[in-house]
Amino acid sequence: MTQRRVLSVLSLAAIGILTLGLAGCQGGDTPPDETETSAGFDFDPKIEVTEATETLAASDEAGLPIELTVTYPEVEVTGVEPQIADDFAASVSDDHLSRVDEQLQKYSGITLAECGGEPLAEGGDAPCERAADLVVENAGVYGDYGSVATRSGFILGSRDRNPQVHAVTTNLKTGDSAALDDFLDLSDAGAAARATAALEAAENWAHCGRSPADETADGYLAKAEAFSPTEEGLMLLWAPDPTSTAQCQVDKVVVPWTAPEPTEDATGPTSGPATAEGIAGRWCPTPESPEATCVAVALPTATYDDGTVMEIFAIGDEAGGFAYAGDGAPFGTYYPAGVPIQIPDYYPGADLPEQDRLWNGQTGVMMTRE
Repeated sequence: MTQRRVLSVLSLAAIGILTLGLAGCQGGDTPPDETETSAGFDFDPKIEVTEATETLAASDEAGLPIELTVTYPEVEVTGVEPQIADDFAASVSDDHLSRVDEQLQKYSGITLAECGGEPLAEGGDAPCERAADLVVENAGVYGDYGSVATRSGFILGSRDRNPQVHAVTTNLKTGDSAALDDFLDLSDAGAAARATAALEAAENWAHCGRSPADETADGYLAKAEAFSPTEEGLMLLWAPDPTSTAQCQVDKVVVPWTAPEPTEDATGPTSGPATAEGIAGRWCPTPESPEATCVAVALPTATYDDGTVMEIFAIGDEAGGFAYAGDGAPFGTYYPAGVPIQIPDYYPGADLPEQDRLWNGQTGVMMTRE
């Protein structure tokens, strides 16, 4: 039997759901004014999410029955054409349920030897009962687009973990489904730099440097399994691989729509917390860092001693520092003296909090002001 529970505004906020009004168009453009639709009412889309449950059935190779109770999102959309609202709501629920069911049916080819730690009696007909959970990562409106992104997972036996991410994004004026490149083009240097910097800021990625050990940031970003536009930026989602021993999997990042523009003076940028001396100056690697050359920063240019020159730009605050990127990759985060850094294990040296530092978690290089 289907059960529904309407989430309160406070509980929506607690789990990170964004119920947004008309808030801008794709990319970094300025939000348009609300416009009147042909139906004679204001285009003012709002999304409300409720939870419902449905029981899916399967059986293992031996014919033992499996029942999986799935909690899934039910969506109500107001302020748009009724048919578009109905189609979007149905697509969110159907996408979630159908993909969980597809994963469940894969178990018809194996033998489920246990359920809840208790072996099923031979010849018994009691079903193996399991439940799939629901986490709403985002539900709201960005510009003309409505989007609901969810995460689910269930366990069969003692080791069969099945995490999934789901997302449906639709243009609520036209009813057309959205594609990732409607919001993010990783072939664009600026977009790639913002995405890479967002990934670099993730705790797991920063700890391992890259994930897995032979994968680049670009490769990892390209494998995002779901996307959802939010007011802050484009949310990218991955389902972590439960069979992997890598400890540096990242399962969510939010890529900002635009890079913030720093203000500058003779000593460097004056925006953000790291403003006492700025990043401008000459920096050289510590002895513990991998081989690297010194670099002179005179915003917006960074010139290395080996002759390499790149344009860098500020991308945001980061734990008391200020992060910069350039040429599609992180340049480093400037930390003024007195601001400690949580140094990951892969860096052989120690933090030098009494000095200004330039730390690049991707390359594992720390530089100090010369």
